[in-house]
Amino acid sequence: MPKIHYFNPDNDLALASGGEHYTPTPRAARMRRDLRLLSAWLADEGEFVLAEDSADRQWLERRVPHVKLITPGQLRLIDQATYCPWGWSKALKNRLIRLGANADHLPNDEQIAEIRQLSHRRLTLRFHQLMTQLHGARYCQSPEELFTLVQARQFARKYPGCYFKQPWSGSGRGIYRALDTSQDRLWQWVDGALRRQGTLMAEPNFDHLMDCATEWNCADGKASFAGFSVFQTDRHSQFVSTRVAPVEVLRDIIALRYPDIETVVKNQQHVLNQLVAPRYDGPLGVDMLLFLDRQNKVGINPCIEVNLRYTMGHVALHLAERGLRGDLSVIPIEKLTSADVPLTPVTESTELTVVVTQSN
Repeated sequence: MPKIHYFNPDNDLALASGGEHYTPTPRAARMRRDLRLLSAWLADEGEFVLAEDSADRQWLERRVPHVKLITPGQLRLIDQATYCPWGWSKALKNRLIRLGANADHLPNDEQIAEIRQLSHRRLTLRFHQLMTQLHGARYCQSPEELFTLVQARQFARKYPGCYFKQPWSGSGRGIYRALDTSQDRLWQWVDGALRRQGTLMAEPNFDHLMDCATEWNCADGKASFAGFSVFQTDRHSQFVSTRVAPVEVLRDIIALRYPDIETVVKNQQHVLNQLVAPRYDGPLGVDMLLFLDRQNKVGINPCIEVNLRYTMGHVALHLAERGLRGDLSVIPIEKLTSADVPLTPVTESTELTVVVTQSN
């Protein structure tokens, strides 16, 4: 049965919308168009990547020859297939059907609704609770779910510099840091988010040391560990880059700051096997944070969020297996340098590409 990969980087925004006819923002649409072949690097020998332009076949044969291109017209000719998009949403399912996919080969509406509910950031609350039980003590202050503007104001007074997060969002979007609680703009954002999505997640500010994550694959009710990622974000918590290196190197980078990371991974796996794997098949990432506590000791937040989809960390792990080393990032094509290895087509019409900036 052919396995077909598809890149839809706006999946978190589609989950927030919740409908079949979600319209991406101009930037999201540009990313989906310009980076359309990124999922080819996630595919194994003989698997397919779906692209709407058959002209991509030449680039794919040159850069990722072990992967085959399939176009929408060819989808209608396939009797059976397994689809592996970046992430699942009702809008993505509708799009694939319009492109020619047989609905019988896709998750049913109940499964997609389950994925959306699991993707709600309140999953982090239960995650923290179970991690605390396994650890025998709290790793850190847990996030809280807020339902009113009054609760948000109280949280901001208790935890200066805290973060408010919309339930469905990703890659740093849908996040507002309460640096100045006198700003009307902050409370307008909070009020609007509560009205649109009904709830907000709130987190204290930690004395940040390192962003990292664990990457997983769920199948047959079990979560299997795929590897670590070590990444950077900007001051708005948006993704900047992730390290491309062997799993053991990434583990050592984290363990240098937090030696007991393997116990955290073991506990995460136990939690995922309880909360997620019985209800979801596919890739996911658990974002974490290393920080300095009040005693100037390194602590860990074992679950900033759970992304029920592929992540750049997954891409980095696959690239490392192919021998690449460096930093993976999304950049405008005018910033390409000789140290960058483009992973998506660069043409006159493209504005963005994914690159690995090679290490010396």
